[in-house]
Amino acid sequence: MLFDFGLIASALRLATPLAYVALGALICERAGVINVGVEGLMLMGALAANVVTALTSSFVLGVLAGILAGMIFGLMLAYLTVVIKADQLVVGIGFNIFGLGLSSFCREVIFGVQSGPNASRTEPFPVFDGSWIGSVPVIGPILASQTILSLGVLIAPLAIGFVLWRTGPGLAARVVSENARMADMLGINVTRTRILAVIIGSGLAGLGGADLALAEVNYFITNMTAGRGYIALAAVVLGRWNPYATLMICLVLGVADASQFRFQTLQLAVPPQLWVSMPYIVAFILLLGSRGQAIAPADDGKPYTRN
Repeated sequence: MLFDFGLIASALRLATPLAYVALGALICERAGVINVGVEGLMLMGALAANVVTALTSSFVLGVLAGILAGMIFGLMLAYLTVVIKADQLVVGIGFNIFGLGLSSFCREVIFGVQSGPNASRTEPFPVFDGSWIGSVPVIGPILASQTILSLGVLIAPLAIGFVLWRTGPGLAARVVSENARMADMLGINVTRTRILAVIIGSGLAGLGGADLALAEVNYFITNMTAGRGYIALAAVVLGRWNPYATLMICLVLGVADASQFRFQTLQLAVPPQLWVSMPYIVAFILLLGSRGQAIAPADDGKPYTRN
């Protein structure tokens, strides 16, 4: 069968890195910063997680390293976009190029110029022992044998939604993204709010990279993200800057990604490259269908200068 619970379980695993990056980008945009550099942040998180895990044999340290790498480079990005007020799109694209070059250089220095994927390969990421839940209808077959990171991505939107709509800092961030000048008049520190949001969002992007390198493929290679950061930005728009809807969009793209493997087994007279590109095609079609319907926060992407 092409579609069953196994497909959904695979879709959840494949959507996990994408969802973390998308949720991180959403946090940034909910504070008024368009973090186009999530692709580069994801690469640096993947590299840091892979190297630390390979050296220490600790997945916990590897995941923490991925998050920390994302936050460190996120601080650099926040300084350029929020403090210096450089163009956010230009800085983001520059960070993606920088992340691609730096991660490739560091990998070659650490593992060797001619080294293949096996040089940086780590042990399989431990999975959740879901034997006790496997017999539960519907959710049992989906949640059994998932990694803790895949289970965590289902909880992350709840935490983000609670902070955004039920706490003072979340309200402050939303006010800053809608009307930074009004937020300043209300006593909200716009610069600090945006910097913190970018750092936290970048940490989630690094976590997405860590999941990709440790839980999905168990190694690091050059440009392994393959445009996932840009798809994550599309997921934020398609989800209309709502964490729950954004996760659902990522799961839909995960289904498209998981389906490619099953369609390839049908041996149809279709180039295999077409099946591999399914997530990108689906994202493009969804963007065309939502044209004119998604309205970003009013001050999203606009630098703020206090008079």
